[in-house]
Amino acid sequence: MRAGQANGSEVRKVCLFANVHRALQFAFEVAATREAIKTPSYDEPTAGGTGEKVARNDLVGQAAFVMQATRQALTPDLLAHVTCTHDGAGEARRAALATLCAEHAHIHKNAGLLRACWGREYEFGETWCESLPAIAIANGCGQTTAETVARKVRRATVELERYATQALHAAFVAKGWIPHYSRG
Repeated sequence: MRAGQANGSEVRKVCLFANVHRALQFAFEVAATREAIKTPSYDEPTAGGTGEKVARNDLVGQAAFVMQATRQALTPDLLAHVTCTHDGAGEARRAALATLCAEHAHIHKNAGLLRACWGREYEFGETWCESLPAIAIANGCGQTTAETVARKVRRATVELERYATQALHAAFVAKGWIPHYSRG
């Protein structure tokens, strides 16, 4: 509470983020740039209209809190989905893809085909990825099989997104980081 508000006037609560996706985007962007910035710097204010600048170390701390709450609120496959969605191509995404393949091995018995379809789901448009006919040839199956597996993986991805968003929405609202009425 600020000085001058102690006289009984109502304090308006300002949330850090507009929704779950903004919180995750913030956390992963700060984590990605954390090592690149060595000097003290200041970023845009996070509290609406206060004009306060936030130190880079404070942003890193906020991002760490978001990541910790995310790890606590999600199951391994949901956490893997969030990592694949928000983290760039690299070791973390490869490990998350391995988790998704293990958790959803029931989709198809061909592990290479399954890995290629999961990878294609998250890498399409971001990095180069093989076409479904090329994936089918590389994994010794027909194009129809590859298309069927890709559809199943897509459906699973949509479900993972829905469940992850619901779980994180509840966790972030409880912490006061997002408004209770936000979507996604």
